[in-house]
Amino acid sequence: MADNSYKTLLLKREDLQQILTTRDINDAVYDVFVQYGEDKVKNPTKVTLDLGQSDDWPAYDGYVNALPAYLGEEDIAGMKWVAGIKGERAEAGLPYITGVIVLLDPHLGKFISIMDGTLITDLRTGSQAANGIRLFAKDKKEISLGLYGSGRQAETSLITTSDLYDITDLYLWNHNQEHAEDFAEKMKDYVKGEIHVVDANKPEDASNEPYTITATGAPEPIIKGEWFDKGQVVVSLGSGQEADRDFIENADEIFTDHAGQSLHRGPMSLVADEFSEDDFTATVGQLAAGKYKVEDPENKRIYLPIIGTGAVDIAVAKRAYDKAVEKGIGKEFTFGF
Repeated sequence: MADNSYKTLLLKREDLQQILTTRDINDAVYDVFVQYGEDKVKNPTKVTLDLGQSDDWPAYDGYVNALPAYLGEEDIAGMKWVAGIKGERAEAGLPYITGVIVLLDPHLGKFISIMDGTLITDLRTGSQAANGIRLFAKDKKEISLGLYGSGRQAETSLITTSDLYDITDLYLWNHNQEHAEDFAEKMKDYVKGEIHVVDANKPEDASNEPYTITATGAPEPIIKGEWFDKGQVVVSLGSGQEADRDFIENADEIFTDHAGQSLHRGPMSLVADEFSEDDFTATVGQLAAGKYKVEDPENKRIYLPIIGTGAVDIAVAKRAYDKAVEKGIGKEFTFGF
C-alpha cells in the first residue's frame, strides 16, 4: 500500500525571529501590493467569529478572524487564524493577539507548514503603514513623521518605516503621556533625529508632518479634518475609529488595501452610509503596480485606511517557510493524505 503521508514544517515564534528580517517583511508586503494591482491575488473579506467583543454571548471579550488568500506569483494558498481576546486571557498575563498561519500547496492540497502567526501579524501590520508611506515618499532618503499611538502596532510601524527611511523628526502622541515617554525612550534608536512627545491634551501637535501614521485602536475619532492639510499623507491601521467624519470627507484621494473590507471596520465604517466601494480613488495595489498615479500630490490630502489582509500574512509566511527550509530550521510533523 502506498504511503500517502507527507511532512508539515512546524515553525515557532523563535524560529521566525531567527530567520525573518525587517527588510523581508517590507519587501513581502510591497510585493503583495503590486500583485493586488496586477490581479494576481485572491483574497476574500476576512470572516469574524465574535466571542464577546460586540455580543453578550459568549462572554470572552474577544474575537477570532479567518483570513484566507492565494498568491499567484508564489503559487501558494494559506490562511491565518488570529484571535484578539481580553477577559481571562488578559487576567492570565497573556498578550491580546494570538494566531497561527497555515500554508497549503494548492496542487495536491498538502499543508506544507503551520507556524506562529502573532509575530507575523505584528510586523506585517506595521509594514503596511511603512509601505503606504513608501508609495508616496518613494526614493526619498529621509522623512519626518507623525505617529499616534505607543502600543505594539505603533512600535512595528516605526521599526518598519525606519528600515525604509531615515526619520529626521518623530512627533509622538498617546492619550497616556507616561506611556508615550516610555515608548520614546524604548524606540529612540529607530529615529535618526529627535522624538518630540506632544502633550496628551494637544493631539493636533502631532498632525503637521508630511507623513502620519495612526496606530491606536481608538474606539472613537482622535484626529480631525481641520488638522488635515494639503500635501499630507495619513495612514490608518486596523479597526480603530481614529479619524472623524470631517477628516474623511476632506480627503482629496482615499486609497485602501481591500475596499469591501474597509467599509465594515475601521475609520471608513463611519461613512459607510454614503460611501461605496466605487468611491475609493484606487487601491494601494493599483498605486504600487503603477496603474494609478496621483497628480500633484503636494496639493492633495491623501488618506490610506489600511485594514490588513490574509495575502500579506501568507506572503510573509511563505518567505519564512522558504528560508526555514533552506536553513534547516523548524520541526517536521507527519500527516496522512
